[in-house]
Amino acid sequence: MQINFNTKIPFKPKRLLIDKLMNPIWSATAYGNQKWIRRYAFYPRFLPLCIATDHAPGIPAEVSKTYFTDAPFTLIHSEIYCNYLREISQNKFIPFKSPFVFYIKNKKVKLQNDRNGSIYFYAHGNNEVLPTKRIDDIISDISNLPKRYFPITICLHYQDLINEVHLDFISKGFKVICMGNPNDWNFIENYYNNLSTYKYAFSSNFSSYSLYCTNFGIPFGLLGEESLFNNLNDNTISKGLYKGYLDNSDYSTAFHSLFNKLPTEVVNNEQLAFVNEYLGVESGLSRLQLSIYLYRALIISIFKLKFWNKYFKYLLNNL
Repeated sequence: MQINFNTKIPFKPKRLLIDKLMNPIWSATAYGNQKWIRRYAFYPRFLPLCIATDHAPGIPAEVSKTYFTDAPFTLIHSEIYCNYLREISQNKFIPFKSPFVFYIKNKKVKLQNDRNGSIYFYAHGNNEVLPTKRIDDIISDISNLPKRYFPITICLHYQDLINEVHLDFISKGFKVICMGNPNDWNFIENYYNNLSTYKYAFSSNFSSYSLYCTNFGIPFGLLGEESLFNNLNDNTISKGLYKGYLDNSDYSTAFHSLFNKLPTEVVNNEQLAFVNEYLGVESGLSRLQLSIYLYRALIISIFKLKFWNKYFKYLLNNL
């Protein structure tokens, strides 16, 4: 399903009752992850998914407090980040393969032969964290691109549509799309239905979309000055201005070196190896291994009073 928007806020699917009952930990359910985690691990939909996950692949500037849950296990996209988290926490962190990657391999999703133009990913915020880069500056960066990259489509996060960011781009004549609501069971399918129509991808910031595009075979490039983020009211990380990554870390040094240029016609081997490392393509658990962990998490949770206290409190707040 292609999701296009003009000036109307898109349809907002609500989480189904079964999702609320069977997926009490939001991180594992957002962006369609739970659907493909379950299918990867042969884990039925009628059983509670009692694990947490990282918010997205990559290495953020600061470890969110949401990573330290009461879940028996937390799934992390890369072995590198797993090892770091194990050094600072007693929680059990397990490397897993990106559900996005599993989906395109499982369904044999391919780029469309008649794809054209570029998709520009706006560095999104939410209702508590806002990007600082001015939209006029983004448009200026885009306008200076060579003609072979046009037409340009702007991709916004659902929260940015609620914040009416799309109106600014539409007023300048840009087509705007959204990959869907994070609570949508079919988010990943929608994501690749849209993504498969483009030849190139850009953003001011390196993020999960950079990894997904490159893994899928769409050349990605960083464009213009990166956006900072202003944390106004998110209590899981420090307040104030911050970057989305740590300066001079191996991760940031590598992605700047590999992607701080205009995209070529194909993804090179070095770029692909880098993104696959952070998507868990090689280091992630096998299907059988992850299945065992999910059932272990279920059994552990059944006998934890603390889990059920939080579970029922969650249901009261969300039903």
